[in-house]
Amino acid sequence: MLSRTIKKDDSIIFWGVGALQTDLQGLYDFTNVKCYIDDYILERNLISVSREEISSSSFIRETSPKDVIFILCGDDQNEAISKLLKWGYSEYDYILGEELLINCNFYKRIEKKGILLWGIGDTYSQNRDIRLLYPNVKGFIDSHPFESSFDGLPLITPLDEEIIDSDNYIIVTSIYYNEIFKTLSGRGLTAGKDFISYKTAISIAEIFNRTNAKYQFIDRRKKSSKLLIVLAGYKELVWKNVFDRLKKYVPREFDICIVTSGLVNFDLMKMCEENEWSYLSTEVNHVSLVTNLAILNHPDAQYIFKMDEDIFLTSDVFDVCLETYWKAENRYEIGFVSPLIPINGYGYVRLLEIFGSDLLWEEKFGDLKYTDCYCHHKIIHDSPDAAKFMWGEGNPNMNDIDIMNDRLKSMDFKYSVCPIRYSIGFILFHRNVWIKMNMLPVTKYFNMGSDEIYFCNFCMMQGRAMIISENSVVGHFNYGGGQTKAMENYYKEHIEKFIIKDN
Repeated sequence: MLSRTIKKDDSIIFWGVGALQTDLQGLYDFTNVKCYIDDYILERNLISVSREEISSSSFIRETSPKDVIFILCGDDQNEAISKLLKWGYSEYDYILGEELLINCNFYKRIEKKGILLWGIGDTYSQNRDIRLLYPNVKGFIDSHPFESSFDGLPLITPLDEEIIDSDNYIIVTSIYYNEIFKTLSGRGLTAGKDFISYKTAISIAEIFNRTNAKYQFIDRRKKSSKLLIVLAGYKELVWKNVFDRLKKYVPREFDICIVTSGLVNFDLMKMCEENEWSYLSTEVNHVSLVTNLAILNHPDAQYIFKMDEDIFLTSDVFDVCLETYWKAENRYEIGFVSPLIPINGYGYVRLLEIFGSDLLWEEKFGDLKYTDCYCHHKIIHDSPDAAKFMWGEGNPNMNDIDIMNDRLKSMDFKYSVCPIRYSIGFILFHRNVWIKMNMLPVTKYFNMGSDEIYFCNFCMMQGRAMIISENSVVGHFNYGGGQTKAMENYYKEHIEKFIIKDN
């Protein structure tokens, strides 16, 4: 599902030209492209469009075309979005080109054919896994082959009649897509329909693999632009207080979707029915998969909160995170926003500093370091005593999560930028970030934590900040493992710390 529907005859303006624009125009067979916009034209991107057909963005500012859909395909889509919003357009007037690749029919159409890969150089070598994504590769194409085979398969030239066989499909695994496009077009073939660039082909396959699963979705959407996804199903002990807080503190206009990975939980299903929340479950146990499907089934959601089932919400945390997002994006391209979390490699240090408990920690546990808590300084992750300390045991300044939150809300607006891997038990991100990631990865042998690693890697390598609001805090029950049993007992003995308080 797309965040908006685009029809073949809609009035389209492509902002950014190149491989993605070329492939999308062919995949959708758009018949009413009004113009092409690109402020940074590169020769390699002049594929299906000539330089003379391209205008600068000043054309939009000066003419203000109406009733058009902007498809953003350039390298800096955020700059295009910023300009469009400044010029009076809304988020409903544009769509990221990558989102248009969310269509399982594209993958099925390609993979059922005999696939030829055009290009046997470094680009193919660096993307050789494409043969895992498309197992039906039957051969290679090269303009000047030295052998009759390559990498165990036949090697042909562009003059071979097999090129134009309708039972075949060509994926261009070469940086010279503009030249190959002209050759293939000259032989009567069409981008999207008969051939495609390797980057687009990889994105189509990854998107398909990251949503291709049996699932059940009970749809009670309000079609809100704000969505809360709750990953649940395995920590029933804390549900009563976690969901009591959720009912009180989630704004009424939000869509809420409870998801269970690898199981159907009838108690959760009943609770969703009573509260008019959506419910989604998958047969396969993979948190990235169930998260992808939840987002996919809420196409109106632009701002997405994701929380684990052992997060204890506090008042106004959603509004504070949204305000932080909107203010921080004046200086940063944002990956995600999170409140401070006490049992968290980054958050525990900052909270101890703010509430004056840092020296007390050092007396009890030794060094206090910002950490991912997996590579070093693992006490916050492993020690039951550390978890109890962050819930206030022997730490009177942090004895009540709600009082702590009220104090943070009363302080001057502030956020910090996390420079290390962050535990994503409660985060806010924009739908566009999820699209740019090609969704979250669904790996065969790696489930728990794969979404976190991928998200943090994406933020670091794509210049997107991990923003931590310092005006809100939510509780995290524990990290699991060695903390689990002790914290379960602590929970039963100190239930007053976790229950929702009457105002």
